[in-house]
Amino acid sequence: LHRLFEANQRFEVAEAHSATEALATIKHTVPDLIILDLILPDITGEQLLTVLRERQATHNVPVIVISARDIDPTLRAQLAAQADSVWSKASLDRSSLLAHVETILPE
Repeated sequence: LHRLFEANQRFEVAEAHSATEALATIKHTVPDLIILDLILPDITGEQLLTVLRERQATHNVPVIVISARDIDPTLRAQLAAQADSVWSKASLDRSSLLAHVETILPE
């Protein structure tokens, strides 16, 4: 996904490989959008999403959840209550995701 967004040349991408790394990055620069995988090495993506929503700096930052995990309807509803959208990696259409991001972010 990193290459997809950078190739577009409209987006500056910062990448984090753990919740700890993400929170440290966000502490210095609040992003315009967060793309969140549910599978993280230190805490779950669900836990990180809750932390992001509790923090004033990231409370209103749009979050797109993308995961390879099977997301049952109950979890999908919980995620949808906090995230702007929920995507499955198995059926991910990159051009649709890019178009969705472009609708979320202002010019």
